Amino acid sequence: MVQVEGSLGADGTVLARSIEKLARDEEEEDEVEFESVIQSVTPPTLTVADKTVLTDSATRIRRGDRTVLLSDLQVGERVEVKGKRLADGSILATRVEVEDN
Repeated sequence: MVQVEGSLGADGTVLARSIEKLARDEEEEDEVEFESVIQSVTPPTLTVADKTVLTDSATRIRRGDRTVLLSDLQVGERVEVKGKRLADGSILATRVEVEDN
C-alpha cells in the first residue's frame, strides 16, 4: 500500500510529488466490516453472507437504540457486522447491528 501526493490532471492521471510506502499493520488487516442478510442463527454463531460470525460476551448486538440478544435476531434480517477475521476464516464480531428495512 502506498500514499501518493500530487496534482490531479484533467485526464484523471496524477503527477506525483511524493510516493510513500505505508507500513502494514497486521491488526488492521484482520479487521472486517460488511453488511448483508442473516442466513442462520445458531448461538453463539450466525451466518451472514456465507461467513461464519462468532459472538462472545464482548459482542454488542443492537437493534436501533436497544441492545438485544443473539437469539432475538432472525433469518432474513439485514445486519452490519464489525469484527476481526480469525485464522480459520471465521469472524469474531465486536458489533452486530440490525439495519432498518
